[in-house]
Amino acid sequence: MLPIAISIPFMWARLDHKDRRAPPIIFEALKLAITDSHSDVDMYNLQTVFRIELEYGDVKWVIKRTAFEFFQLDLKLRKKQELDSIPPLPTGISAWIETLFHRSEVRQAKQAALALERRKALQSYLIQLIRILNRNVSYDLNEFLELSAISITRDMGWKGKEGYLENKVEKFRRPFCFWRKNANESWEREWVIVRDSYPFIIIIIIII
Repeated sequence: MLPIAISIPFMWARLDHKDRRAPPIIFEALKLAITDSHSDVDMYNLQTVFRIELEYGDVKWVIKRTAFEFFQLDLKLRKKQELDSIPPLPTGISAWIETLFHRSEVRQAKQAALALERRKALQSYLIQLIRILNRNVSYDLNEFLELSAISITRDMGWKGKEGYLENKVEKFRRPFCFWRKNANESWEREWVIVRDSYPFIIIIIIII
Protein backbone atom coordinates (compact mmCIF):
# COMPACT_ATOMS: atom_id res chain seq x y z
CA MET A 1 0.00 0.00 0.00
CA LEU A 2 1.04 3.58 -0.53
CA PRO A 3 2.08 5.63 2.53
CA ILE A 4 -0.83 7.67 3.92
CA ALA A 5 0.92 10.98 3.21
CA ILE A 6 1.15 10.01 -0.47
CA SER A 7 -2.03 7.96 -0.93
CA ILE A 8 -4.47 10.75 0.05
CA PRO A 9 -3.39 13.32 -2.62
CA PHE A 10 -2.76 10.47 -5.08
CA MET A 11 -6.29 9.15 -4.69
CA TRP A 12 -7.80 12.64 -4.92
CA ALA A 13 -6.13 13.07 -8.31
CA ARG A 14 -7.49 9.79 -9.67
CA LEU A 15 -10.88 9.45 -11.41
CA ASP A 16 -12.94 6.41 -12.27
CA HIS A 17 -14.57 5.68 -15.64
CA LYS A 18 -17.44 8.04 -14.73
CA ASP A 19 -15.04 10.88 -13.79
CA ARG A 20 -15.81 10.50 -10.08
CA ARG A 21 -13.17 11.11 -7.44
CA ALA A 22 -12.60 8.64 -4.64
CA PRO A 23 -14.36 9.28 -1.31
CA PRO A 24 -11.97 10.46 1.45
CA ILE A 25 -11.39 6.99 2.90
CA ILE A 26 -7.99 5.69 4.02
CA PHE A 27 -8.12 1.97 3.28
CA GLU A 28 -5.06 1.35 5.47
CA ALA A 29 -7.31 2.13 8.45
CA LEU A 30 -9.94 -0.43 7.47
CA LYS A 31 -9.98 -3.76 9.31
CA LEU A 32 -12.11 -6.73 8.31
CA ALA A 33 -12.64 -10.34 9.25
CA ILE A 34 -15.00 -13.04 7.97
CA THR A 35 -16.10 -14.62 11.24
CA ASP A 36 -18.88 -17.01 10.27
CA SER A 37 -20.76 -18.60 7.38
CA HIS A 38 -23.89 -20.68 6.94
CA SER A 39 -26.17 -22.02 4.23
CA ASP A 40 -29.38 -20.02 3.95
CA VAL A 41 -32.27 -22.48 3.76
CA ASP A 42 -34.60 -19.71 2.57
CA MET A 43 -32.67 -19.44 -0.70
CA TYR A 44 -33.68 -21.87 -3.42
CA ASN A 45 -30.06 -22.77 -4.16
CA LEU A 46 -28.87 -22.92 -0.51
CA GLN A 47 -26.29 -20.19 -0.99
CA THR A 48 -23.58 -19.73 1.60
CA VAL A 49 -23.90 -16.47 3.53
CA PHE A 50 -20.74 -14.94 5.01
CA ARG A 51 -20.66 -12.67 8.05
CA ILE A 52 -18.08 -9.89 7.57
CA GLU A 53 -17.07 -7.71 10.53
CA LEU A 54 -15.54 -4.34 9.65
CA GLU A 55 -13.89 -1.60 11.67
CA TYR A 56 -12.78 1.88 10.64
CA GLY A 57 -11.47 3.92 13.56
CA ASP A 58 -14.22 3.99 16.18
CA VAL A 59 -16.89 2.80 13.75
CA LYS A 60 -17.76 -0.91 13.65
CA TRP A 61 -20.37 -2.65 11.52
CA VAL A 62 -21.35 -6.06 10.19
CA ILE A 63 -22.46 -6.99 6.69
CA LYS A 64 -23.61 -10.30 5.24
CA ARG A 65 -22.74 -11.30 1.71
CA THR A 66 -23.56 -14.40 -0.29
CA ALA A 67 -21.12 -16.33 -2.44
CA PHE A 68 -22.97 -14.99 -5.49
CA GLU A 69 -22.42 -11.39 -4.33
CA PHE A 70 -18.68 -12.11 -4.12
CA PHE A 71 -18.89 -13.40 -7.69
CA GLN A 72 -20.78 -10.26 -8.81
CA LEU A 73 -18.13 -8.00 -7.25
CA ASP A 74 -15.32 -9.92 -8.92
CA LEU A 75 -17.11 -9.76 -12.29
CA LYS A 76 -17.70 -5.99 -12.03
CA LEU A 77 -14.05 -5.31 -11.20
CA ARG A 78 -12.72 -7.48 -14.02
CA LYS A 79 -14.83 -5.58 -16.56
CA LYS A 80 -13.02 -2.34 -15.75
CA GLN A 81 -10.00 -1.85 -17.99
CA GLU A 82 -8.31 0.58 -15.61
CA LEU A 83 -8.12 -2.09 -12.90
CA ASP A 84 -5.40 -4.68 -13.22
CA SER A 85 -3.96 -7.47 -11.10
CA ILE A 86 -7.32 -8.40 -9.58
CA PRO A 87 -6.70 -11.55 -7.47
CA PRO A 88 -8.54 -14.73 -8.46
CA LEU A 89 -11.77 -15.34 -6.59
CA PRO A 90 -11.49 -18.48 -4.43
CA THR A 91 -14.49 -20.73 -5.00
CA GLY A 92 -13.66 -23.97 -3.20
CA ILE A 93 -16.21 -25.82 -5.34
CA SER A 94 -13.94 -28.73 -6.32
CA ALA A 95 -12.93 -29.39 -2.71
CA TRP A 96 -16.59 -29.30 -1.63
CA ILE A 97 -17.58 -31.83 -4.32
CA GLU A 98 -14.89 -34.23 -3.08
CA THR A 99 -16.54 -34.34 0.35
CA LEU A 100 -19.74 -35.78 -1.17
CA PHE A 101 -18.03 -39.15 -1.61
CA HIS A 102 -17.35 -39.59 2.13
CA ARG A 103 -19.57 -41.07 4.83
CA SER A 104 -22.02 -38.73 6.55
CA GLU A 105 -20.01 -38.08 9.74
CA VAL A 106 -16.76 -37.72 7.82
CA ARG A 107 -18.43 -35.47 5.26
CA GLN A 108 -19.76 -33.11 7.95
CA ALA A 109 -16.35 -32.79 9.58
CA LYS A 110 -14.63 -32.18 6.25
CA GLN A 111 -17.24 -29.63 5.15
CA ALA A 112 -16.84 -27.75 8.45
CA ALA A 113 -13.08 -27.61 7.88
CA LEU A 114 -13.63 -26.51 4.28
CA ALA A 115 -16.02 -23.77 5.42
CA LEU A 116 -13.34 -22.37 7.73
CA GLU A 117 -10.76 -22.62 4.95
CA ARG A 118 -13.07 -20.85 2.52
CA ARG A 119 -13.74 -18.01 4.97
CA LYS A 120 -10.00 -17.49 5.37
CA ALA A 121 -9.53 -17.56 1.58
CA LEU A 122 -12.29 -14.99 0.96
CA GLN A 123 -10.96 -12.81 3.77
CA SER A 124 -7.52 -12.89 2.15
CA TYR A 125 -9.17 -12.10 -1.21
CA LEU A 126 -10.87 -8.97 0.20
CA ILE A 127 -7.65 -7.80 1.87
CA GLN A 128 -5.78 -8.20 -1.43
CA LEU A 129 -8.54 -6.27 -3.23
CA ILE A 130 -8.26 -3.41 -0.76
CA ARG A 131 -4.50 -3.24 -1.24
CA ILE A 132 -4.83 -3.19 -5.02
CA LEU A 133 -7.79 -0.80 -5.19
CA ASN A 134 -6.03 1.54 -2.76
CA ARG A 135 -4.38 2.92 -5.90
CA ASN A 136 -7.65 3.19 -7.84
CA VAL A 137 -11.17 4.56 -7.52
CA SER A 138 -13.68 1.76 -7.05
CA TYR A 139 -17.21 2.52 -5.92
CA ASP A 140 -18.08 -1.15 -6.45
CA LEU A 141 -15.92 -2.16 -3.48
CA ASN A 142 -17.36 0.68 -1.38
CA GLU A 143 -20.86 -0.54 -2.17
CA PHE A 144 -19.95 -4.13 -1.31
CA LEU A 145 -18.50 -3.06 2.07
CA GLU A 146 -21.24 -0.44 2.72
CA LEU A 147 -18.53 2.17 3.13
CA SER A 148 -18.79 5.91 2.42
CA ALA A 149 -17.42 9.22 3.69
CA ILE A 150 -20.54 9.83 5.79
CA SER A 151 -20.65 6.37 7.33
CA ILE A 152 -17.20 6.67 8.91
CA THR A 153 -17.95 10.02 10.57
CA ARG A 154 -17.46 9.83 14.33
CA ASP A 155 -20.22 10.48 16.89
CA MET A 156 -22.98 9.70 14.40
CA GLY A 157 -24.46 6.90 16.50
CA TRP A 158 -25.59 3.64 14.96
CA LYS A 159 -24.00 3.24 11.53
CA GLY A 160 -27.07 1.66 9.98
CA LYS A 161 -27.38 0.18 6.51
CA GLU A 162 -26.04 1.66 3.28
CA GLY A 163 -26.50 1.00 -0.39
CA TYR A 164 -27.89 2.22 -3.68
CA LEU A 165 -31.60 2.89 -4.00
CA GLU A 166 -33.34 3.25 -7.35
CA ASN A 167 -36.14 5.83 -7.34
CA LYS A 168 -38.73 6.27 -10.05
CA VAL A 169 -38.98 9.94 -10.97
CA GLU A 170 -42.04 11.24 -12.79
CA LYS A 171 -41.61 14.32 -14.95
CA PHE A 172 -44.78 16.36 -15.23
CA ARG A 173 -44.38 17.57 -18.79
CA ARG A 174 -45.71 16.50 -22.13
CA PRO A 175 -43.32 13.96 -23.68
CA PHE A 176 -41.91 14.59 -27.13
CA CYS A 177 -42.65 10.99 -28.08
CA PHE A 178 -46.23 10.92 -26.83
CA TRP A 179 -46.79 7.41 -28.15
CA ARG A 180 -44.11 5.96 -25.86
CA LYS A 181 -45.42 4.32 -22.73
CA ASN A 182 -44.06 5.78 -19.47
CA ALA A 183 -42.19 8.49 -21.36
CA ASN A 184 -42.50 10.79 -18.34
CA GLU A 185 -40.82 8.27 -16.03
CA SER A 186 -37.15 7.75 -15.34
CA TRP A 187 -35.07 5.98 -12.72
CA GLU A 188 -32.41 7.64 -10.57
CA ARG A 189 -29.84 5.74 -8.51
CA GLU A 190 -28.88 7.30 -5.17
CA TRP A 191 -26.66 6.24 -2.28
CA VAL A 192 -28.78 6.03 0.86
CA ILE A 193 -27.82 5.60 4.51
CA VAL A 194 -30.45 4.42 6.98
CA ARG A 195 -29.88 5.92 10.43
CA ASP A 196 -31.83 6.22 13.67
CA SER A 197 -34.11 8.99 12.44
CA TYR A 198 -36.00 9.47 9.18
CA PRO A 199 -35.03 13.18 8.71
CA PHE A 200 -31.37 12.17 8.77
CA ILE A 201 -31.93 9.85 5.83
CA ILE A 202 -33.18 12.80 3.78
CA ILE A 203 -30.10 14.85 4.67
CA ILE A 204 -27.79 12.04 3.63
CA ILE A 205 -29.45 11.69 0.23
CA ILE A 206 -29.04 15.40 -0.42
CA ILE A 207 -25.39 15.45 0.63
CA ILE A 208 -24.36 12.50 -1.52
